[in-house]
Amino acid sequence: MENVETFFSLKTPTPKETQSDEPIVQTVSYEVPTVNTNFKAYTDYRCITSRSSAQWKIRQQSYTDENGLRKVDDYYCIALGSYYGTSIGDKYRITLDNGNSFLAILADVKMDIHTDPTNRYVESNGNLVEFYVDTKLVDPMILNLGTVSYLEQLRGNVVQVERFLEP
Repeated sequence: MENVETFFSLKTPTPKETQSDEPIVQTVSYEVPTVNTNFKAYTDYRCITSRSSAQWKIRQQSYTDENGLRKVDDYYCIALGSYYGTSIGDKYRITLDNGNSFLAILADVKMDIHTDPTNRYVESNGNLVEFYVDTKLVDPMILNLGTVSYLEQLRGNVVQVERFLEP
């Protein structure tokens, strides 16, 4: 179920400011499952091979950060189940139960056959968010564990998924 919210600014104005330069930001909030979603799988970005696809365009725009994760600007490249959207390039804010949140861009959509009946997560491990990485540069512990949740800033259960609406 979607819930549209409007935020007037992501910045707290100082007393001298009479008008914010920040744009109005609207988001759509989605329900998250009540299962353990701490496991966050990864896929090597080189698995995106169709040069005519929207996924390839995101791959070409992305870079590898210091942790071996792929990003476009400040947005992690991720895959989600179709429940959360299917438009490649949509941007999200994902919040974890420890209070951390991160920005993400939809680089791919998980196949419905690989997710639960609501198309939100992988039933076998609770994986809701899948990250694109460079397996040649990512920490070997992530490769051994199979999850980017090894990184402290990404550790925790997903408690909120919000998709940013275009202004």
